[in-house]
Amino acid sequence: MSCRSSGQLTVDGGNNALKHNESRTTSLFWGMTETARARATPSKEGCLHHPIRLIFGISSAKNDSRECLRKQTPTTITMKWILPALTAGAIATSAGMAQNLLLNGDFNSPNSVAAPDLWSLWSFGGGYSNHELITPAPSVLGNYDGTYQMTLGAANTSGGGGAYQTVSATAGMSYTLSVDAGAQDWWLPTGEIRLFFLDASDVQLSLTTINTTDGIHGPDQFDVGVAYQNWSFSAIAPAGTTQAKVELAGFGGGSVWFDNAVLTIEAVPEPSAFALGGVGLAILMISHRSRRSRHD
Repeated sequence: MSCRSSGQLTVDGGNNALKHNESRTTSLFWGMTETARARATPSKEGCLHHPIRLIFGISSAKNDSRECLRKQTPTTITMKWILPALTAGAIATSAGMAQNLLLNGDFNSPNSVAAPDLWSLWSFGGGYSNHELITPAPSVLGNYDGTYQMTLGAANTSGGGGAYQTVSATAGMSYTLSVDAGAQDWWLPTGEIRLFFLDASDVQLSLTTINTTDGIHGPDQFDVGVAYQNWSFSAIAPAGTTQAKVELAGFGGGSVWFDNAVLTIEAVPEPSAFALGGVGLAILMISHRSRRSRHD
């Protein structure tokens, strides 16, 4: 005797008899209500399908035959709506955490060569921090989107320029900084992307830096430049952190480009969370095996 699963996710059984059942499921995600109807129709053998198999997709002719013979207590499982709800919740949480903490990170405001809104600029030794549109050579065009961006550097080897923005931060959280950057094919500039963590008194607690022009240094390659491309890295805010400072810098001679700066935050998973998840899965699997062995 064999038993085929008909894909129902609501099961109501007792004394090897399967009754028609309708269940109403209310989803509270986003304040919306959804009504789900799931019907369970017995096969000619009156088979019921094990809830654990429905969850994990485990099925075999041998096991299904055993399930056809076993008695089951009344139970209702509406996995069709539970799983999408849980998925939606996870996606919503991820989307919320992935919001850009930087304001005007794309440097598109204002739509002019005036200083970019909400960013602070600096320069020294004849350097510059220009908010402008550029026309890169094809060899360094890369992923440049044609909008306003920052050109930082100097026309000499002793100057430089930069732009920075400081936002609130929380100790123990993981921060990911993503920035598009390139370098003009003129002279030999140096570009850096920096992420500082500061305390309430603006004291530096840690600093993570990546160099966006390593490809043209060591050995030095003059007038080559670096194609516009994405750079990213992550760092965990140390104890005492209250602020995160993102800084973009270029040093002469030559010009480095920066655009589309995005800083996101993500909670660092606790080891206990992984342990609890593993325990839960182990309990489910042990329960499944125990029930199966009792009816073998």
